[in-house]
Parts: sequence; structure tokens; C-alpha cells
Amino acid sequence: MMQNTSPALKKALQAVKLLLSQSIQDNTLKLPPVAAMAEQAQVALTTMSKAVKYYKHIGAISCIPGHGIYANLPPENGYSDRAETAIPVSGTYPAHHLWQRIKQDLEAKILNGVIPPGQPLPSYKELQSTYSTSFATLKKALAGLAADGVITPFKRGYMVPSIGRDTAISGSFVLVEPGYDFGKMTLAEGLDEEIFQLLEKECAKQNIRLDIIGLHREAGEVIPIDVASDNETSIRDKEDILGYIYKAKIDFQPFHQIIPTLFHFRKPLAVLDMLGNFEIGSTILNAPYFQRFAVSVSPHPAQIVARYLLEQHHQKIAYISPFHRMQWSKTRLDGLTGIFNAAGHENGVVPLVFDKFRRGLEFEENARQKRNLNYPLVTDADTAQMPYPFNDQLGSALQQFQRVALIRGELYSQCLPLFDSALADKSITAWVCANDWIAMFALDYLRKKRIAVPDEISLLSFDDSVIALRERITSYSFNIQALVNEMLSFILRPLSSIPGKRGKVITIKGTIVQRKTTARNQPYT
Repeated sequence: MMQNTSPALKKALQAVKLLLSQSIQDNTLKLPPVAAMAEQAQVALTTMSKAVKYYKHIGAISCIPGHGIYANLPPENGYSDRAETAIPVSGTYPAHHLWQRIKQDLEAKILNGVIPPGQPLPSYKELQSTYSTSFATLKKALAGLAADGVITPFKRGYMVPSIGRDTAISGSFVLVEPGYDFGKMTLAEGLDEEIFQLLEKECAKQNIRLDIIGLHREAGEVIPIDVASDNETSIRDKEDILGYIYKAKIDFQPFHQIIPTLFHFRKPLAVLDMLGNFEIGSTILNAPYFQRFAVSVSPHPAQIVARYLLEQHHQKIAYISPFHRMQWSKTRLDGLTGIFNAAGHENGVVPLVFDKFRRGLEFEENARQKRNLNYPLVTDADTAQMPYPFNDQLGSALQQFQRVALIRGELYSQCLPLFDSALADKSITAWVCANDWIAMFALDYLRKKRIAVPDEISLLSFDDSVIALRERITSYSFNIQALVNEMLSFILRPLSSIPGKRGKVITIKGTIVQRKTTARNQPYT
């Protein structure tokens, strides 16, 4: 670190150092704008600019025009601290580092669906203008992507390979879906439904059959069910099966024991982690035909939300979750807290959580016990006087409705004391809710309390479901389309898809969809 620096400059340097460390730790690498860093560190803009120039000079960060400030992964022996007495006021970022930064940026855009499968990359001229770099540097970055199989030559440039193979596809994917009741898929509203729907749609587009095996739990045992016939089946490989997808969405270990069975078929196996708290052996993790994907359980969405709120000048927020027994809720809290701590707001995230129950069924049973309700509330006798088929359909619909109503009613009752605590702390200016359902409850609560949203309290959640659309709630979208594309690409091309990610968890960057519950700003990703 430099000598003879002023207290303000030391403060700015320390603030940038913390942000660098955090961005490398959470693998996002992007830093806030200079003005935002200056405001967070409470130093002058010129002072923060000097600190940024210093870290750029020693190779710790790069500044890409039109894209922002990025942290660079440090070399093994650390950065070279070349400045001893003064901050350099000029100097360019070394070209051999810049091509790597361009390569990483383009790869991230492809992975996150900004440049979708089958689409050409912008022209050389456009890319040179975007990154303000020479043709030689750009060509080196593109050659690296091509060598990794991320892009392929196309006419006079490059394109992102399409999901399908170059040859005609004949075969099927097998989706293993835990939590199946005979005759009915058990899909949670929101992400679970969206993933399933997009898998079906993309397989149809590629002319690939999607076979579904449902895992039914009965007396602690797991029974595989062929969903097409609704009959019991066995887990066995077939010659025309191209690969397998397992959705880890229910915290029941016997379900997860099917993973080694699928792995031993030596076909591409994609595991979609929707829990975040189950283990897979290193032998499976590091195999070339295995890849673990994550949705909702990564800290990145919460980190993006935290940065968004900091840019809107929120210094103290509440995280509200009645699902805190689940690992994904804890991960979101950690993501929010880490970013606020790095920005100098060590007590900036107030956790208001309930961690007694894990599943919707537990909320339902608790509601019945508290109210001494017998099951079912609606019986066949109640609808027997109605003509067929109205009696049959109405009875089924009413029983489903009463279950949903009990779960949601119990969720609301568990959230009320959390809402009360958040409202009682007058220094809290934003509520981050665990999902869109809780945000809808919070919005209803704030309306009844005559609290203006977002003028007095901003409200933000996760999932970007139909609820968020209907209620106009600002919500984080998980970019499920890009996730499904990457899973299918891996199964079709396991040795060329997602280079360098073997043994790691693949997460897809989403975006915040701004609506009326937060102050208007530019689109944030």
C-alpha cells in the first residue's frame, strides 16, 4: 500500500479493497460505479477516483468502457504494488489482461442468454467499439472462446452454437421428478412450473422426446412411476436415451439416492439444485458427463438485489422470510448481508425470519391443529346433491382450494409479527421478501397500515412470478430460459459445453424487473 497518503485516501483505498475481496469471493467480479463507491465510503469523488486509478495501475481492476469496473483474479503471488508515494494519474490496462476480461465478459453474456444459442456474435467492428480495444486483442479473446467450444466460426465471424447437434437427433431425455402423486405432477407454483414448461417446449423444438419418471414416496420408500402410463417402473438405461435431468427440489434423502444410479449409466446427467443443502460425492462431481446447475440457491441473486438497493441509497433493509429453515433462504440472507457489510453498513440487513417449518404441508398441519380442523373440510356428502359431473369437479376443486387457503393463511399469520417488527424500526427503508407470495402479503399489510409504497417503504422480492406481474411488485427474475438452454446444451454436448466448469455449480445471472414497489431507475442487471 502507498505511503504518505491522506486519511481520506486511505479510507477510499480500504473501501475498494473490501469491494474487490467481496466481488472475487462471490464470483460476480463487477464493482459499483466510482460515484456509488465514493458515496458508500463517504469520501469525495476525486478521492475515490484516485483510489480506483491506483488499483487499476497495479492490475487489480480493469475499466471497460460501456461495461464498468471489474475485479481481476489475482495472480498466485498477489498484485505488484508498484506505486510507492503517489497515485498514478494515467496509464492503460495491460492488453494481455484485457483479452481475458473480454473473453470472460462474452462468455458470461452467452451463458446468461444475452447472446442466445444459434445467434451470431456482433461484428468485429462492433465488438472493437464496445470494448475499446485493438483487433489483435479482440481476436485473441474470440480465439480463446472458440478453443473452449463456446463459439464456432460463422461466415466472417462467430456464432453461439445452437442447442441441438449438427446431425439429426433421435432419442429422448429423461426427467426425474421427485414428489409424484399417482396421476398428478407435484409442481410448486412459480419457478418449478416455469422450468418444467420450458423443458417441454425446448425438447419439442429440438424434436426430442421428454420422458418423465416421477418419484412417489410411500411409507418412507421411493417408488419410480412412469408418468405417461401412471404405472410403477424401474430405473434402467436404454440405448435411445441421450441423457438425464434430476430436479433436487424436495429435501428427502432417499430421493437423492437415485443420482448414483443415473450416474452409472454413463450418460450426461444434469442435476438441477433447488435446495442447496445436499451433498454429491467428488467422484460424480468431477466426472465429464456430470454437471450441477443451481437456481434460487446461489447467493448471486441476493447480491444483485443488495447492490440495486444500495444504488437507490437504502442503508438499512429488512429481509423477511417464513421459510428460513430452507438453505436457499439462508443463502439469500448471506448474500444481502455480505454486500451491505462490504459497503460499510455492517448492521444494514435486519433478518426477520421464521424457521420452524420446511414444507407447505407443515404449515397446513399447523393451521389445522391451531384451529382444531378435521380433514377434509369439504366431503363427498357436501356435493352429493349436485348433478354429475359438477359434484365430482366441485368437490375436488374445493378440497384443493381449502388446502391452499390453509397454507397461505398460516403463512400470512406467521409473517404478521415479522411485518410488525419491520415497520416498528423506522430506520428500515426497504423490505426484501423471500418470494413473491410474501411480498404480496407485505403489500397488503402496508396498504392496511396506510404506508405509501415506495415513498415510505420500498418492496422487492424474488421469482418474478405472475403474482409480481399482477401486483406490480419489483422482483428478481432467475432467467430460467437461459438455464434450460444450458442444461440441454450440456446433455447434447457434454464435453464442449461450459468449459472449465467441471466440478463447479453453474448459475445463471438474472435481472431485477422494476415495477411500482421501488423507485424508478434504469433497468438493472
